[in-house]
Amino acid sequence: MLEVSTKKNGNKYSITLDGRLDTTTASVFESKVQGELSEGMTVEIDMKKLSYVSSAGLRVILMVKQRVGKGAVILYNVSDDIRDVFEITGFSGLLEIR
Repeated sequence: MLEVSTKKNGNKYSITLDGRLDTTTASVFESKVQGELSEGMTVEIDMKKLSYVSSAGLRVILMVKQRVGKGAVILYNVSDDIRDVFEITGFSGLLEIR
């Protein structure tokens, strides 16, 4: 299960993920955010309560990056296990991880 909370403030879009971002839940995340994203936006994703991310979850995060183009995608509160997934897949070079 995945809970997705969002908040938009001007050109900044904040997302909080709680649960597992996997094959079953990636579509929930995608449908919640896809209409809200635009070129040049700054998207902050809080992953403090995210326990797992699969390749389907990575695909949706990549979609977020593509939608904002030259904007920024910043990941916060990333656990060591999930950080390892981003590093192994090369996503750490595409996204800002704090």
